[in-house]
Amino acid sequence: MAQSEQDQIRKKTWRLFTAAVIFALLAGLGTMLYLKFLEKKLETRLTPPPKEMIHVIVASKDLPVGSTINGSTVSSRQVPRTYVNSDILTPAEFDSIKGAVLIKPLKSGRMLSRSAIDLKIPEDFSGTIQEGHRAITIQVDEINSISGMVKPGNVIDLYTKMALPKTAGTGVSGFREAIIPVLEDVLVLATDKISAKANKDEFKYLNSDNRHRAYNTLTLEVTPKEAALIAIAQSRGELITTLRNANDTGGILFSKVTLADLIAHSGEMLEAAVSKQHNRSTSGIHLNKEGQLVTRNGVIITDPDLHLDKNGLLVTKNGTILSGRNLFVGADGRIRDKNGKLIDTASLKPGKNGTLVDKNGNVLTSNGYTKVKGGFLVNQNGNVLAPDGHILSGLTVGKDGRVRTKDGRIVTAGQISVGKDGKVRINESPLATAKMDKDGNLRTADGKIIKAIDLVTVGSDGIVRSKNGKILRGVHMGKDGNLYNATGKELNAADILAATKGFTANSDGTVSDTNGKTYTAEDLVTVGKDGTIRTKDGTILNGAYVDKDGKLRNKDSSLLTARDIIAQNAITRAAAAKGVILKGVTGKYSPTFKDYISKGTQQTPGTLIPYEVEYIIGGSSNGPAPTFKVQIDDGSHQIKNK
Repeated sequence: MAQSEQDQIRKKTWRLFTAAVIFALLAGLGTMLYLKFLEKKLETRLTPPPKEMIHVIVASKDLPVGSTINGSTVSSRQVPRTYVNSDILTPAEFDSIKGAVLIKPLKSGRMLSRSAIDLKIPEDFSGTIQEGHRAITIQVDEINSISGMVKPGNVIDLYTKMALPKTAGTGVSGFREAIIPVLEDVLVLATDKISAKANKDEFKYLNSDNRHRAYNTLTLEVTPKEAALIAIAQSRGELITTLRNANDTGGILFSKVTLADLIAHSGEMLEAAVSKQHNRSTSGIHLNKEGQLVTRNGVIITDPDLHLDKNGLLVTKNGTILSGRNLFVGADGRIRDKNGKLIDTASLKPGKNGTLVDKNGNVLTSNGYTKVKGGFLVNQNGNVLAPDGHILSGLTVGKDGRVRTKDGRIVTAGQISVGKDGKVRINESPLATAKMDKDGNLRTADGKIIKAIDLVTVGSDGIVRSKNGKILRGVHMGKDGNLYNATGKELNAADILAATKGFTANSDGTVSDTNGKTYTAEDLVTVGKDGTIRTKDGTILNGAYVDKDGKLRNKDSSLLTARDIIAQNAITRAAAAKGVILKGVTGKYSPTFKDYISKGTQQTPGTLIPYEVEYIIGGSSNGPAPTFKVQIDDGSHQIKNK
């Protein structure tokens, strides 16, 4: 019985062991199968799908600039489509580009793009010259090449130094040396054999010794008449070149410079130097921490009628400028004339020739500045000045007291500002916020129609000019004050903008040039790969787009015409500009405007003043500020400068 029970237990144990082994094997097999499944799944996820391949054109070898595209220079290769952009060329396009010239170097195996080739590259240098123009070469030295920094594609101005016969009737014979402008804004086509525009002939010299950095010739693009002018200037004198910024459209504002001008200029520099010596600061009178007007030595000005204006000049309550009238601050803080007489500043009234007179009959000498209409000042030399002291060249004062540009445009001081570059700008343009309505009218932000007359000036000779001084050919003013073209059509603002660009606007929205060639909207723009529409000068036409039929449209879905493009281009540029440059007008700060050199400093005073005095010099900063100080010498009775 005991043996039988043991056998039963042994059998049961083996059955459990066998079941455990089978379960373990099944578990292991299951785990292995599951891990295999996960491995396969991970492998599938990590293995990218088969790439779609495409044949492209690649360089068969290293290709330098100037290489011709043909069967020996390029070949076909398969690459994944995802690596190929729209600019890459395929074998299907080979026939259309065969014979093109490479304008960028291409390494062996690299894909060929459209931007790397030129199908219309000129055979030689003559093909780079604009039609109607000519190329002329001039000799230059190290100085006239601006130390070799003039590059192809730059623009320069040309002058000539020559001997001019002295003016007849002066009784003086002989010649005088002068610098005369010849041409401005001239395009440099090439320096020696390096040209601004690529051509096949130039590629021969890419790796030759002829393409050295130094050069002694400039080849210029000019009209036939301009070529003749250069030839005469070169034969009669010495040519001088000056490099200008490509964006600078300003003209040369002198007809000639002679030795007399140089001497006069040196005199102006001496005057400015004397001014700086005598008046070393424009802060002689300033406000202290308590808000009181004080001199450099701390003398408090007690006259309640005086204050400093925004330019730091000492003025009365009614705005009368006291600077530059030989006035002094006495030890008592009161204003006195050069003879020591007390001045009642509150009673000052205009006298003769720019003088001022107080109620006691004391006469203040003129400071040399008179005020004219429009807020401008005119100095003793007849120069027009802005209220901030900039001398404005190119402006004149008419008999009616109004200030005008050379083309007759009336301007006021509040309309203009002078930049650091000396250019004078109109502070705002009616086009800056303009929009075109559905009828083709330009309107300001408040909805007012911009009239054609708002965009032009009409001279006393009847000639109609754009605001930048360009004559609008065929445009005239009618008896009704409106503007008309040669055919009698009344012009609106958009028509004037077209005329400013040299076009005549047609009734169908196209424009025509002076040769009668008609341009559509498509002729005046380029469409980028991203759909951005730009004018030929690169200005983006915001909101414009190409519809599914390939037509150009405005933001409001109306058809975009050539006239619209010219108008929108002008509006965009006006909005982006900080100010429209007033052509022919420049501003230069007058060093004597605040300094006012006093003529009395060289004279013996009629009455000795028994104390030290100071010149009144404008200023606005706090703290110590030197002034021109004088002291009485009791022995000689002469004023001495300190």
